[in-house]
Amino acid sequence: MGFLAGWVAPGRPVTKDVTAAASQVRRRLLHRNPPGPSGAGGLARERATRGLLLLGSDVATAAADGEGLTLAFDGRLDGRDALEARLQAAGHAPEGEGDAALLLAAWRAWGADLFPLLRGVFALVVHDAPAGTLTCTRDGFGQRPLFWHAAGGAFVFASEIQALLAWPGPGRTADLDVIGHILSFGHAPVDRTALRGVHSVPPGHALTWRTNGNIDTTCWWRLPDPVNDPMVKAAPATEYRRRLRSAVARVAAGDGVAEVIGHGDTAAALVHAGGRLRQTVSDGPADLPAMLSRLHLHAGQPILVPAPALAWLDASVRGASRPISDTGADMLLLGGRRYGEFATELERMRGDGRAPSWWMPSFNQAFPFARDLFQHATGCLTEAERMQVSGPGLAHTLLFAMPDWLGTSLEDASLDNCMDAASRLDLAQRLPGLELSLIDAVAASCGTRIACPFLDPEVVEWCLSVSQARRRAGLDGTGIRRIGTEAPVPAASPDLETNDWLPAEAVTLRPWLADLLLGAACGHRGLFGRRRAEALVARCGTASPREARELWAMVGIELWFQAFVDQMPAEPPIHAEAPAEALAASQLVAVA
Repeated sequence: MGFLAGWVAPGRPVTKDVTAAASQVRRRLLHRNPPGPSGAGGLARERATRGLLLLGSDVATAAADGEGLTLAFDGRLDGRDALEARLQAAGHAPEGEGDAALLLAAWRAWGADLFPLLRGVFALVVHDAPAGTLTCTRDGFGQRPLFWHAAGGAFVFASEIQALLAWPGPGRTADLDVIGHILSFGHAPVDRTALRGVHSVPPGHALTWRTNGNIDTTCWWRLPDPVNDPMVKAAPATEYRRRLRSAVARVAAGDGVAEVIGHGDTAAALVHAGGRLRQTVSDGPADLPAMLSRLHLHAGQPILVPAPALAWLDASVRGASRPISDTGADMLLLGGRRYGEFATELERMRGDGRAPSWWMPSFNQAFPFARDLFQHATGCLTEAERMQVSGPGLAHTLLFAMPDWLGTSLEDASLDNCMDAASRLDLAQRLPGLELSLIDAVAASCGTRIACPFLDPEVVEWCLSVSQARRRAGLDGTGIRRIGTEAPVPAASPDLETNDWLPAEAVTLRPWLADLLLGAACGHRGLFGRRRAEALVARCGTASPREARELWAMVGIELWFQAFVDQMPAEPPIHAEAPAEALAASQLVAVA
């Protein structure tokens, strides 16, 4: 794990105020750069020149012949040898060691055409002084975060929102339209955040900021279409296992045996592929408020995730030397319960022409679309539930039917491929917006990094090349579930779809919930209906799963407001094992 941060304002000097802000940004990000096998293992590096100040774990520059190029890289670069060979064949060679130096040479050779050639988990930034551009990008699934803000001729960016706010410029005003979106889907759009003017670089896109203030965004990666791969057709189980084993080997290279963080069949597949099962029992919800505050600080967004899942994930990762997660597997293999529920509801509605029994007409529509069925299956708030929860502060967001944001792909899908269409929506939106954001927040909080082998390009290509029927009904036949006795099957543990949205001991949380949701600060915001909040707090521990979801949505949003809007976010603690020299202010190195 590493970090990126920077301030760009062409023609302006790097003043004392900017360098002071840079020092604070660096302190707020050093927890992402711990030493040893779990971290990047190096000191934070800085580059500064007129109009540019850049911080990162891996920075390279090219100042010869008036080029004025600077590149900063955060992540893991796979296929380095192949990229270097291709670069040498083109007559170029890196000037220095490290991934950033190699990527800088590749940028000089191919420019933005480099991005589709990259494999791995990454975020990177390239500053081209003569061209007056700054280009930011992330890998196709967005496994490394990168946030930005542009105003007044300046562009600032950072790996975490709490650090971005230390730069001059970004404000702490909530974007209530995004809050409405989070209530409906559990996460913000992939290119926006809950703070107005603070954005996220979309996964698989290149964002280019120019000195005239223009911003261009270009997509360079999309989910692969099904391919006619003879290996998949001839021996699907063998090919699947080969690709997954290779993916686990890549992320664990040089770090010993990877420890599997997950549950059920997909985690067992990772164990079979070379990982080691990590058995962890959560200590329970006693420290739930402190844990939630810590994760919100690193995520920078409201977290609307079941409490047991958060407690289990945090306890599982803490202390693991090299954790790997089965994140994304349920989407790729259609193993999530929501896909089966959605397909069943869709088939029933198309068959008899009647709305489901749970459907309640909302402000916008009297009969559900396929996208409404899928939203309900994901466990997010329906439009009717959003109307119940919202107070006057969010009333304007009720004018828009949030499920319409999903588009029409589910309406056009046949029953034979409706789950595939739903999973592709999840892979493009829910995965980067919710699940990977949470994985990164837990990793940052624990001072480690978490790899996701199922998101390896070869594994993704295999999964999306298998028909929906094969992925869903034929899982045993492909060897995904039936792995024999070669590896233990991890015991069931809370996941992001669990109905247990509050622990059994939730009644002990009532005083905290009452103070949080019925206090003056929350009341003055007017985001939630007072009577609804009182009723949900009173039924805490005995509420239905749907009511618990409403309560948890309120909790996540209010915690985020108190951490990011009511005050400047707290500075994260530096992990105890960080080297003393990493805590000292590093010397600014001028770039010609």
